[in-house]
Amino acid sequence: MEDISYQGRLSSKRKKRKILIVFLIVLASLLAVFSFSLRICIVNGNSMKNTYGSDDVLLMEKISPVMGHIKKGDVVLIYHPDNFEKRILLKRVIATELDQVEIKDGGVFVNGEILKEDYIAGDYTQTIVQEYNNIKVPEGHVYVLGDNRTPGGSLDSRAIGLVKLDSIKGKVVFKLFSQK
Repeated sequence: MEDISYQGRLSSKRKKRKILIVFLIVLASLLAVFSFSLRICIVNGNSMKNTYGSDDVLLMEKISPVMGHIKKGDVVLIYHPDNFEKRILLKRVIATELDQVEIKDGGVFVNGEILKEDYIAGDYTQTIVQEYNNIKVPEGHVYVLGDNRTPGGSLDSRAIGLVKLDSIKGKVVFKLFSQK
């Protein structure tokens, strides 16, 4: 009878060890997924006002840009195309490959239809650089705008031009909280 209970204890210890190993594997997997596919970022500036403000803490995922799953309306983090310091900008994708973008009479038109943008600050979208005012988005690029359309409110495709898809660092999933 003693032999049975002793084997029972060993069996119980083995089960606990197996459970611990499985737990550690799951934990390591979650940490790997989080570190390679998700990132927390803090907004610096007001180019996305009214949607996101300075010091908002956002959760960003890095898989969609790699897989080519960026669509109109996505809020993305991009590398400034002419910045050697790798400055990161937070912008909204307005148009994707092969879309025609036109800014006229204070409105943004994509493929001839005016965008309904209830998320923007300001009520007038001004032209900044004429060549980006009426442009067809080529393959491998997107057209991005900040939500803050007040004068000087956003550095976006109206000034810097089209953004290459491989310049997209990630896509915002949601706002975790505001620090203010």
